[in-house]
Amino acid sequence: MLAAQGIGGLHHDVRSALDTSAGIYGAAPTSHFSLAARVTRYSQAMLEHALVDERSVVRIPAMRSSVYLLPSDLVFCGVAMVSHRELGWFEKILSMGRVEYERVAALVVAALAESPGTAAEIRKRLGDEAPGSPDLTYLLRQMGNEGLLLKTATRGGIRSQSFEYATVEGWIEGPMHRPSLDEALDRLVPRWLTCHGPGTLADLAWWAGVKLDVASAALDRCKAVRVEVEGHDDVLWWTEEALGGDEPDASGVHLLPVWDVYLMSHRNRRRYLSDEHRPFVVDPSGNVTNVVINDGRVVGVWDLDGSTLLFGALPGESLDAATVSNAAAAFSGIAPVDDLRSVPPRPLEGRGQNAFQAPLRR
Repeated sequence: MLAAQGIGGLHHDVRSALDTSAGIYGAAPTSHFSLAARVTRYSQAMLEHALVDERSVVRIPAMRSSVYLLPSDLVFCGVAMVSHRELGWFEKILSMGRVEYERVAALVVAALAESPGTAAEIRKRLGDEAPGSPDLTYLLRQMGNEGLLLKTATRGGIRSQSFEYATVEGWIEGPMHRPSLDEALDRLVPRWLTCHGPGTLADLAWWAGVKLDVASAALDRCKAVRVEVEGHDDVLWWTEEALGGDEPDASGVHLLPVWDVYLMSHRNRRRYLSDEHRPFVVDPSGNVTNVVINDGRVVGVWDLDGSTLLFGALPGESLDAATVSNAAAAFSGIAPVDDLRSVPPRPLEGRGQNAFQAPLRR
């Protein structure tokens, strides 16, 4: 699974990293750290080049309504994974009904006809027609869920949340076919099996955000094969091609960020996370913090305090500064590390809603 995802810098560009995966989380700065773990000598400019210059990659709401980075030819597959869900939320939080929403959404599309723009620039272009705050933010989010908008360039560094918006139809070349949920799953499930398999039916349903019967039918259509793995009693599924493949070596110690798909793409995480360690890694809402993995298993957590990398081994595990420093070299293009400090990890529960985003900073 490590090599299938390219962990260890096995890819040379962003598009190839996404071509062989089922996407990675598009949030900042997670996307940058996830790519740094998979792409040799990664820098923010590489993602911006793929998003804006090549337009080979898109940042779009997809599985479980989370924002993903996907190859651009899968843009509407991502949208299909959102649009089958109940999206009436905007009627509850927006101070406008559906008719008014569609009217303002059309104005936003027109405002972006000539060039992309940030939320602030869209507000300025709309003038008196602009919804009040935070309604514009909610409206832009809903337009993304419906496949009308996507986020393109970033204004600022790797932690910036200032994105430019563009219309999907004005940004993506090629046919605008919007697949059904089943058609989208037929393209995405083989990718998920390849890079996250072998997995269970429950894992697939969790990742895709669909019901078990829908996930089961998708496994049947892609001709997934049942496999047995020593030490696992669950019914596991994989692809025929993956069974006979030779994978490059991706063992050793690696640093993965908050929400990295390596840990977020399975409902049952025991294959790489022991029950004893779970309180230090997964918060009560299911969010996964920054982790140190060794040969695929979670052995510690990490954090950044300025240019100082904090790290801590989980109970019963050991980590030395030299090994962690070598792993942190993957971040040299986005967040160079000048110093390391060992900090004992603490359980995430009871430390506030966003403790998972700063597991070692006090």
